[in-house]
Amino acid sequence: MALTKDSGDRSYYQGQIECKDAIAAATKHLQGIEAFYVGNCIKYLWRLRQKDQNPTEDIIKAQTYLRFLLEHVQKSLTTTTNQDTPRTY
Repeated sequence: MALTKDSGDRSYYQGQIECKDAIAAATKHLQGIEAFYVGNCIKYLWRLRQKDQNPTEDIIKAQTYLRFLLEHVQKSLTTTTNQDTPRTY
């Protein structure tokens, strides 16, 4: 399927705002995997109750990407903290 300006799938819109535009604005200060994880959280919460009547699956997917983000940030903080700590012998 070719990508177009307006795919016609209303589950990717809230009013006149398309999800991809909201993701771009929300992640412009992030890079790499952090932007990816945040973008996926937004995507699944954005379409909540729009694609299906049962929102459980989208909530679980958003929660999964939020957990991935938390694990990534915690790991990067641990790595940074360990590098800043002087070694004692």
